[in-house]
Amino acid sequence: MFQSNVLESQVFVLDAGHGGKDPGTTGNNMFEKDITLDVIELLEKKIKSTGANVILTRNSDTYPTLDDRVKIANQNGADIFVSVHVNSGPSTAYGTETYYDTSQNPQSESKKLATEIQKQIVSLLGMKERGIKNEEFKVITYTKIPSVLVELGFVTNSEDANKLADQRGLYADAIYNGILAYYNNK
Repeated sequence: MFQSNVLESQVFVLDAGHGGKDPGTTGNNMFEKDITLDVIELLEKKIKSTGANVILTRNSDTYPTLDDRVKIANQNGADIFVSVHVNSGPSTAYGTETYYDTSQNPQSESKKLATEIQKQIVSLLGMKERGIKNEEFKVITYTKIPSVLVELGFVTNSEDANKLADQRGLYADAIYNGILAYYNNK
């Protein structure tokens, strides 16, 4: 098992995607902004219990802009940035995927973090492996620290939606375990 003391005194910025006027995607009577906030708040508790510092880009139904989210990560001495989202598509699309961007981070630390988080979500929740992907999303491109954007699953797929409704704590556990694995393998 991984040592949790490696997180002590680290600073994490956790970003619940969307919010406020922007509900994100919807499906199966759920809004992305609600799922992401629940998962982030559960993850915050787990990380804080290690003695780490956690900064949320939002802790209620508000909408910080993408620039605001990047600024929070860059101006608070953060060590890691994790943005959480859910996907949508045809009802046959399912699974989890995690994005990183190496255009601003040539050391590939973001890719290592994405790999660990993806591995844990697939393992803990039995999600279809959609892989890690290099993509220039603003919130991970312009942060100056290891940064990932996690797509937990497809809210438009009934199997994924059931997990997104009932197993948000497991998603938080998986992201936490991925962060621990990343730090333990540094």
